[in-house]
Amino acid sequence: MHAINRRQGHAFPEVNEDTNEIENIIGSFTDITPTKKAELLQQKRSEDAIAAKKLQEAFVDITSHELRNPMAVVLLECESIINSLANNGDINSPLPIDALKHDALASTLDAAKTIMHCVTHQRRIVE
Repeated sequence: MHAINRRQGHAFPEVNEDTNEIENIIGSFTDITPTKKAELLQQKRSEDAIAAKKLQEAFVDITSHELRNPMAVVLLECESIINSLANNGDINSPLPIDALKHDALASTLDAAKTIMHCVTHQRRIVE
């Protein structure tokens, strides 16, 4: 950063009322360098904060996208498993199912529903 030397001045003439001539001039100068430096620093910090916020938003967008895509596949496959198991585990199904297989199907169906519930919850967090 280059050096900033700023001065702000004011001049007040004192006029003789009889001759209408300037008799004196009263003036003052104020060094406003610290104020201008502070303004520049504040502007730089503001620009840096905006840039950091944009980077953070981009990161969140990319991360959310990368998390959402696999979750969509997991949800789709869970739905497929649930539908398949629900149809095969139907008591009224013409195919005979012994008790052991029925328990395994019921347990797997329950696990698939739990996975689906968890993925749905995670997807809500990401979005």
